[in-house]
Amino acid sequence: MDTWKIMSTMISGKNMNQFTSEDKDIFRIQIAYTMGTAWVGNDYIRFDAAFQELFLMSGERMKKTKHRLNKPGILEEHQYRCKVLYAMGFKFITKQTSGYKIERENLLEYIDFIREFLHKYTENSQRLFLYGDFNEFWDLGKLYSKTGMLKDLQLLKAHWIDLSLLTYEIPIYIYPDFSAYQDMINLWNNSVEKYLQLDKENNQSNGNSLASNLKYTLIAGTHFVETYLSYYFYLCQAQGIFTDNPIFKTNLRKLSDEMIIENLIYKEFPDKIHEIEDLFEAFKDINKVRNALVHYTAFLEDESTNTRLQVVTDLGFIDEIADYLNTCYKLVLKVEEVTDSNILFWRFRMEDPDFKAKKIISNVQIK
Repeated sequence: MDTWKIMSTMISGKNMNQFTSEDKDIFRIQIAYTMGTAWVGNDYIRFDAAFQELFLMSGERMKKTKHRLNKPGILEEHQYRCKVLYAMGFKFITKQTSGYKIERENLLEYIDFIREFLHKYTENSQRLFLYGDFNEFWDLGKLYSKTGMLKDLQLLKAHWIDLSLLTYEIPIYIYPDFSAYQDMINLWNNSVEKYLQLDKENNQSNGNSLASNLKYTLIAGTHFVETYLSYYFYLCQAQGIFTDNPIFKTNLRKLSDEMIIENLIYKEFPDKIHEIEDLFEAFKDINKVRNALVHYTAFLEDESTNTRLQVVTDLGFIDEIADYLNTCYKLVLKVEEVTDSNILFWRFRMEDPDFKAKKIISNVQIK
């Protein structure tokens, strides 16, 4: 039996019912503290010490020896754990002049969540949870306010949080738009490196490698747009925004980025269509190229006399791909501006990408 299954057994209601009311509060804080060390700090030694203490508390020592708070050392240990939990942002601990106070009902909600989490984690390996599942008793914003890029994040209940155990310094906010942006920039940088190398060593092998890389870079650019729009759609749906719009009844498998712009953004922001439409029309052409790259086929393209193979063979060199990526990025920025969604909160701490300069673009926080 692994650590987390053992812990599930230790913190069961059946096991806790053996303790007095005061001992239950001490035990609950130890549970809270132990899980807090598993989620914050990535410090196995600290977690193991907390887990061993929890193990002892749940066994014979706790049953035979009451942990009254007036016993030497017990109050100090208890207050230390409360202090750590308070610093981690847990709302069931409040700071007072005389020490730290526990809000029991809020703490009980946290204990219930821990039981649910451990069950899903051990049975299904689930580690992503909605912030709304635990925001009533844990203010992650307190941790994020000290953490670079995440200082600018306005946490929503609909955001997904990675609660992997003993893995990260703090629980990780999952933002798919940033991951897609990183893919686009990383592939672009690889292409630039190959392009500069080709300038020095002009041979067919280098040229073929660059051509392949540029194709996947273009795909990543359209994927960035698609990911952003899909995430915008998800957040609107999860927060109950524009609920009367029929697009939210669409089968998600049939939902496309073009539908999101035409049937959601254009409909909800009709006075802003003129700000988006030129970039959107250009993007639709780029998307046709992307589709040809993803689905190599000799069939005719729509009703024209050209096959998708010609679209692929007509694809230009790095300058054309730079134009395509520039359009993709500008379209996302314009949608962000029109909808005032603040999804790209992270971009103000990143280098503004200039694809036309054909240079390496930083993919790490620089501001």
